[in-house]
Amino acid sequence: GSEQADGDVPEFADIWPDVIDNTTNAESLTADLSMDQGGQEVTFYLSGQLDDSNYEIRANLPGQQVEMVMADGRMYLRGDQGFLESTGMPSPEAAADTWIVLPEGMDIGEDFSLQQLWQDAFSDFEMPQDSDVQESELTELDGIEAYRYLVTEDGADVEVWVDAAELTLLQVEGSDDTQAVSMSFREWNAVGPIAAPEGAT
Repeated sequence: GSEQADGDVPEFADIWPDVIDNTTNAESLTADLSMDQGGQEVTFYLSGQLDDSNYEIRANLPGQQVEMVMADGRMYLRGDQGFLESTGMPSPEAAADTWIVLPEGMDIGEDFSLQQLWQDAFSDFEMPQDSDVQESELTELDGIEAYRYLVTEDGADVEVWVDAAELTLLQVEGSDDTQAVSMSFREWNAVGPIAAPEGAT
């Protein structure tokens, strides 16, 4: 049942709807995401307001790196040559590794909308069945009291750490035969303003 004795860990199924609710309704956060698919690693750093008004994204993709800042209604981008070539930008070598202001109507920002990335990250989260929960414990993660669950889903092992007081996600790690994913989260509803980069052209 949902009645908890002190020190007990709540059933995963009892808290998961609240966790997803707190996650999808957050106003701001900072997150680190990494995915390894067959040796190809992709990492994202995301921080800012989830209404897309003010945020920063750093992405390391195979053969490409890019940073973006949305501030004061404008999108700023700094990509390496590999990234700029992939966008079809004219003379990418000239603009590589320098901050530029994205012209209005250049769609690249939509691919890197913080709001969209966030929604996509949680659209796949199914509600696991109780039988999928292999382990649960009250522990600590980075000094925060946390519930840790080990869940198996579709042949994948997923470890989930939830802030025991706030019922927000702290970390999710999962792997199966084809890929490994790691996500860590902090600064829920507490990210300060992110300034536009200086010297952008």
